[in-house]
Amino acid sequence: MRKWLLLLSLCFILTISIYSFWILQRSGGMALTFAITKHLPKPLLEAPDKISVMTFNVAMKSRHFYEAWFFKGFFPSFIKEHLNQVANIIHEEKPDIVVLTEMPQQMLPFEERLVAYLADKSGMYSWVFNENDDKVIGFVRYIGGNAILSRYPLQCNPQPPNGLPSPLATLNLPSGLIWVAGVHNDHKNWQINLNQTTQIIGELGNHPSILAGDFNVPPESPSIRFLEASKLFSGEFHGPPTSPLFDNPPVVNDYIFAPNTWSLIDHRVIANKTSDHKAVVSVFKIKS
Repeated sequence: MRKWLLLLSLCFILTISIYSFWILQRSGGMALTFAITKHLPKPLLEAPDKISVMTFNVAMKSRHFYEAWFFKGFFPSFIKEHLNQVANIIHEEKPDIVVLTEMPQQMLPFEERLVAYLADKSGMYSWVFNENDDKVIGFVRYIGGNAILSRYPLQCNPQPPNGLPSPLATLNLPSGLIWVAGVHNDHKNWQINLNQTTQIIGELGNHPSILAGDFNVPPESPSIRFLEASKLFSGEFHGPPTSPLFDNPPVVNDYIFAPNTWSLIDHRVIANKTSDHKAVVSVFKIKS
């Protein structure tokens, strides 16, 4: 009996050791990645008079996602099923630019290159991903961050020396160069959140920019008041609630801001069962 217990214990330790070693392995160069898909870019033969931007927290490191996965039996196929639902939402809205938060690039030991998969499924041409999270959640290693998808060609901006936790990309519109930045700020401390916001603005400098994502603070917070008072951006600073389902009362967490020379002509939120956040879409009239 003791021999069997010893043998089972050794097998268990060996299995856990092999699994731990394997799941902690990763390919290099994951911090910032950029690529194009098989889809053709949206033509830029004429200057577009308007552009549509979406931001969506896809909640793939949230309790909402893991509870849904649990009730589906923890089958690995659920990961791409979830992304297929996100792709369907993007398809229905047909935005030109999408900024995603809580977006995994790898969910080991099951899936890799998930941003490329979503970009292809949603019909987008180019994508940029920046890693800002690497943790083991239960038996899954989540390597995620923010991503930008685009129907137009994007150029990936190199990361600044201070390691800004946001992807930066350049969109070359006929009306001029536009920077695009994704945001997922701290949700616990408003001062840290403000520091992150001012850091991002410092990196953007005087470049006309689209700034979108999950700011994790309501309109009355110092971060949003700072952005509104700066007069650098056009957008909805006091929009309808977008927050997680468990927030009571619901609040605004997700925002889309564009260069101050652009005019906001439509802003709406999209209820869905895919994420615990609502997707947000803003349409802007472009001015040079």
